Amino acid sequence: MTKTSQTSFSHALHDFYSRGFAFIAIAFTLALAQYLGIWEENGKVMILATVAYPVLALLIHHYAPAKFQHLCRPFLFTLDGALVGFLMAYMHFAILPCVLFFIMANTSSIAIGRISIWLSCLVATTIGASFGFVILDFKFTPQAPLYIELCAALGVTIHLAVSGFYAGKQNNRLERLHAELRHQKQEQEVLANKVSKYISPQVLESIFSGKQEVRLETQRKKLVVFFSDIQGFT
Repeated sequence: MTKTSQTSFSHALHDFYSRGFAFIAIAFTLALAQYLGIWEENGKVMILATVAYPVLALLIHHYAPAKFQHLCRPFLFTLDGALVGFLMAYMHFAILPCVLFFIMANTSSIAIGRISIWLSCLVATTIGASFGFVILDFKFTPQAPLYIELCAALGVTIHLAVSGFYAGKQNNRLERLHAELRHQKQEQEVLANKVSKYISPQVLESIFSGKQEVRLETQRKKLVVFFSDIQGFT
């Protein structure tokens, strides 16, 4: 496995954990709603879809051709938003669960650091909610039962904690890489100071800038030798 593929798989695995906790939280909320007798239409199908989707997203990210790997994360985060929007319509636009799941989806897309992905997630959420509004028939139930609101809040809290944990790990990894780079730079400076005592500054600069390779070899060059004498000096 190459370094690029390792990085891609690492991103895919990180997204899988974050996405998995997010949609498992939604699945638990839907399951509790089923138990309480609300949002019952196609409830089992919706629960199965929310549980299976993170696995499907991981497979798409992992097995996508190399030339499309850079598009996987933006595409999947956009798909996250569309699915969350559809689920918001399925939950009859209950205010607190929908707001919490909307924040959860947007937090994941914002974490990438590209505003275009966040905007595409917002648009996809709107489209998903509109599609659900048309397919599922519009029903507006602003107040969900307390247990459902608590379940949604707990799920979003766990998701944010997991996302924060992996963001912290990534930040620590970047700090270690920066420390290694600083150490390597210091070693190069020490080496350059030592070598500069034996070779000219021009050759030293060409070596450390990469313009000239360091290897033992002979070279044939034309030289001009000028002999002179100072009158009356000898």
